[in-house]
Amino acid sequence: MLLTRAPSASMFRLAPVLNEGQLVAPKLHVVHTSAEGIGRYNFSDVIDRILAMSKSDKPAIFSLSNIQLENGSVKFDDRVTNKLVDLEALNIGLLYVSNFPSKVDTFVKPHLSAKINGTPFDLKGSSKPFANS
Repeated sequence: MLLTRAPSASMFRLAPVLNEGQLVAPKLHVVHTSAEGIGRYNFSDVIDRILAMSKSDKPAIFSLSNIQLENGSVKFDDRVTNKLVDLEALNIGLLYVSNFPSKVDTFVKPHLSAKINGTPFDLKGSSKPFANS
């Protein structure tokens, strides 16, 4: 399930503003292979197309609030090393992040938790990712 809320002011500012984004129980299967000694993934073609697109000289301005990923799972199948990493109960929370000039001095407090191959992992932090310091 995907839920989003974006204000109409986003259009007037010419900058993406998302007041809420929630993704519940997503599943992702990533496969790492080797083609001619070069590491490739089952989505490498998408990344190649994005990198080939023309870029703007100006940085994109945005604001995201209440971003949540709940109960996700990721299976990482490394066929080069024959290892499997299984992330379950993946939760990501981001209360607020923006690079609007008036907001760069606001703390971002992300949260990440999961079970990695059955072992619990919990990480919380505080940062100002767009501040000069």
